[in-house]
Amino acid sequence: CLDCHLPGLLCVDCLIKKHQLMPCHRPRKWTGEFFQLSSLSQLGAMFALGHKGAVCPHVYSEQGPQNLTFVDINGIHKVKVGWCRCAGAPTTAQQLFARRLFPASMIRPRTTFTFRVLKLFQTLNHVARTTPWDFVGTMGRLTDMLDPKSHAWRVVRAWKRGGIRCWDQPRVKGSLAFGCVSCPIPGVNLDDDWDKHPDFALIHTLFIGGDGNFRLRRNNKGGGEKTDPSLFGDDAFYAPNTEYREFCRVRGGAPDDMSVGDNAEMSCRRVKAGESSRITNSHNKPTNGCICLSCIRSGALLPQGTVDIVRGER
Repeated sequence: CLDCHLPGLLCVDCLIKKHQLMPCHRPRKWTGEFFQLSSLSQLGAMFALGHKGAVCPHVYSEQGPQNLTFVDINGIHKVKVGWCRCAGAPTTAQQLFARRLFPASMIRPRTTFTFRVLKLFQTLNHVARTTPWDFVGTMGRLTDMLDPKSHAWRVVRAWKRGGIRCWDQPRVKGSLAFGCVSCPIPGVNLDDDWDKHPDFALIHTLFIGGDGNFRLRRNNKGGGEKTDPSLFGDDAFYAPNTEYREFCRVRGGAPDDMSVGDNAEMSCRRVKAGESSRITNSHNKPTNGCICLSCIRSGALLPQGTVDIVRGER
């Protein structure tokens, strides 16, 4: 367990015994190859209420133990709780209050907060102006920093909105991104004879603007796209990856490209954005910025109109 100061490794029985009063710790279980994040309830532990921490002899009567959601200063936990079922026992809310736990509901509590996490939020709200939204988001990050479920859920929702019935079938590139509904697009919102109008070039003009953030750098996390591939791929707002890489490879030999020499400077003294001295702390960075194309009228981003840049504003 990395949440307490127990030295060395422990067997499951000893770990449960030492954590009878610490239900919000997260042990790591050895799988034979690595330590996998687990929970005390998954290992068979039960947080007993009443009887000064001992298990009630009637704990398995009525509904038996129940799984509750605990919110503590180290994140959100699923804890197996054993209620006191003795005759004349306090209510479930009173049992939680006795252990310094604040239930979210007084009748049938399923979520509870420790007093110290409530005190922490109150202090951060008064001193640092932390909002409840930011605090809950922090608790979620402490619980699971990666959260792959939310990433997969975004993709599934995009498939549903895009009318994708079979996820493993080939799709049109950019089909998961919704473009501007006011932009003239042949075959979508224009008549079949739109190009026969004498002023069609003036009436059906597409106004596109581009803007970039040249400080939006991404650190090199090791594996790159091989270990963390994009779930959307070429189906959303980013340009096709293979074609864009080939374009950058061919464009890399242009005379005004930074790949000719890192010490190359712009000849015009009024243009300083492309100087190599301004591309600071960019070594070992896969990308140094991002450029997006959007509709000037509505500001909607264009499908496959976003690319990463490697050599700054040049």
